[in-house]
Amino acid sequence: MQIGGPIPSNGLIVIARVRPGSEERLRATLNRIGNDVKGKRLKPGVTEAHIDFPSSRTIHFARLALLDDPDSGPERKRLLLATDYDGRWREHVMELFALTSLPEAIWGCCEGYTGRWGFPAFIRRNTVKPQAYYIAFRGLSLGQIRLLNQLRQHSTAPPGPTQQTLTETTERILNDLLRLPVTGLNVLGMLIRRGPFH
Repeated sequence: MQIGGPIPSNGLIVIARVRPGSEERLRATLNRIGNDVKGKRLKPGVTEAHIDFPSSRTIHFARLALLDDPDSGPERKRLLLATDYDGRWREHVMELFALTSLPEAIWGCCEGYTGRWGFPAFIRRNTVKPQAYYIAFRGLSLGQIRLLNQLRQHSTAPPGPTQQTLTETTERILNDLLRLPVTGLNVLGMLIRRGPFH
């Protein structure tokens, strides 16, 4: 987890045309990814198309969606990729590719995709400059936000028994038990002095 000084957050918006005939295959792939973002349903030993966003140390937010592409025809689609990330553009793009298992099943459905080494050029060609860009936690890296979230969760968690409180409780009970014989003698003495034996 990175906890250093402020790292500027950046945004990336990519809109790439989907190859004719690949729309339904890409839709099915994106649905599988969207229904299992954390990869809990992936079968061991079976490689499926997936983007392991949760393991990223720099991506704050990511979205993939299929959009209509009326400029290319009534049934045509475009793939939207939007991310917020820490660090440099090229490192982000290469991490995005590294997080993708079976990249051909996703990026290969898009026009102009030529493979791993051409991925940065493919992303650059299809990048759209945003009209506005809003940063929720200016100057905080993903690592810092995760740490602050953990601290918040611990600070608002209901109090539970800790080892220290269990030890303190045990000591109090033992001290009370040790004082019991002395307390019993005091009660007996009080009864003799002031009670029915007087």
